[in-house]
Amino acid sequence: MPRYLFHTQDGHVFHDNEGRELANPAEARRAALNFLSENLRDNGAFWETGSYQVTVTDADNLVLFTLEVLATMSPAMLGQAGR
Repeated sequence: MPRYLFHTQDGHVFHDNEGRELANPAEARRAALNFLSENLRDNGAFWETGSYQVTVTDADNLVLFTLEVLATMSPAMLGQAGR
């Protein structure tokens, strides 16, 4: 089974050195969406940096796709941390 690596960036870069064995690219896309949603839920840095990115590569480090979530605070929310 092919191995897929899930690298993340949220102001800091994390290189996945283990990856996951998945049957095909469609499974890798589903796994990436699950990975992204789970990490966003627990990632406080996302609101500070305004972006979170998951880049999926194959075992040879060929980029297959990237998911990116962006957040933009309105001027009304600037300076209102914790609200």
